[in-house]
Amino acid sequence: MPKILSWTKEHSLYQEQINRILLRFILLVAAPSLLLLAVISFVNQNYVFTVINLISLGIVGFAFSLSSNTETKNISKDVALAAIYIPYLTTLFYLDAHHLGFLWIMLIPIVLVFLNSPKELSFWSVALFAPLILIALINYLQLTQTNLHYTQAINSAIGLLIEGVFLFYIKHTIFSDQLKLKYKNRQLEFNKQLIDEKVPILSLDVNGKIIKANSAFMEITGYRQMALIGKTLDQLDILNEELDHFSLNNILKNKSWSGELHGRRRSGAQFWMNVTIREEFNSKFEKIGYMALCEDITSQQLLKLHANHDQLTGALNRRVFDQFIQKSVHEFQRYREPFSLIICDIDFFKKINDSFGHNFGDEILKQLYSELSKILRGSDSICRWGGEEFAILLPKTGLDLGVRVAEKVRQHINTTEFAGQYPLTISLGVAEIRIDEKAEDWFARADRALYDAKESGRNKVSFSSH
Repeated sequence: MPKILSWTKEHSLYQEQINRILLRFILLVAAPSLLLLAVISFVNQNYVFTVINLISLGIVGFAFSLSSNTETKNISKDVALAAIYIPYLTTLFYLDAHHLGFLWIMLIPIVLVFLNSPKELSFWSVALFAPLILIALINYLQLTQTNLHYTQAINSAIGLLIEGVFLFYIKHTIFSDQLKLKYKNRQLEFNKQLIDEKVPILSLDVNGKIIKANSAFMEITGYRQMALIGKTLDQLDILNEELDHFSLNNILKNKSWSGELHGRRRSGAQFWMNVTIREEFNSKFEKIGYMALCEDITSQQLLKLHANHDQLTGALNRRVFDQFIQKSVHEFQRYREPFSLIICDIDFFKKINDSFGHNFGDEILKQLYSELSKILRGSDSICRWGGEEFAILLPKTGLDLGVRVAEKVRQHINTTEFAGQYPLTISLGVAEIRIDEKAEDWFARADRALYDAKESGRNKVSFSSH
């Protein structure tokens, strides 16, 4: 249906264009000719022909008045053709028979080339040809001496009619091809605009620097074109932890790469994209850079985020964190890279809730997670294990470093005012994973270390060394 509507619209525009051309021709050629014929007829005292030419001239003016009105402009062309047809019929009676061929030479190509459909072609061909046949037939029946001239005129008319029909169909064939090409170009332009608005795309040079970003990419990231040009992906802070600058250079050495990017918009909001990076070549098959095709998966990732994170604080929930611990155990058993686990608990949190209410306590928990996120590494995982208790997983971290990190956290929390006014302390327990140790045993040792910190006076760091 859209294709049919588009084709109809194009054809309508084409008809309007033809109408304008024909009206312009009548104004510049036919109208002056009619006026000249009227003057000559008047000088020769042929007043009937003078009146007919003046009437035709008036019809031409009427056709132009119709063309300026939106509701009547489609019939202005037919009125203008009628203005030519009236003096044509008159001329058949006043022109010498041997001059009729010249009349057709002037008339047929003009009329037939400007018609818009085979139906119009048939109508005007009959309208122009039938009177000539009729007059020739009348002269034949009257056995006049002009039959030979009429026969020559008819032969000329037939030849020019065939020529006019040929020109008409050539015109329509060209028009049809042009219309199809224009429609395809419109479709390509529409598809291009749709892709530009819906599919984030980046063009990179051979060094990985951005040379162009489309509207969809700018919409997702919040960056304008000028802020993106000349920068690499890592300079825009839209790389996830697994895709640092070194990884990006490795990607650019290969033919293609697919993966997930996680970054922040210019406003600070998070976004996620599935990205495919592939090489681009010019017409000489020379490598000119890369194209990054992106898919915005922020909505899906936010759903996962809500399913995997604590609704109050935004920390990982217990189910997901337990999976992280299991994975860490497997990685340690395979690669022997150290992992440490910290469990921390807010001191006297029940007293805070009883004194200030649960809403105040919720604000404390949210701020505590925020402060932990600030001071810990991006690779560290923070979980709200339950109530006021948080668990922290430290990859590539032995016991000594784990204890130092815990002490750094304790001091930071101890010097931070919570909810704008309340001093807070926490107790922490630290344990490093051991060879052939199960995840639940590892967690139990960290939990016992936390218990020791609380029993020894709170606001302390304790660790499990056995």
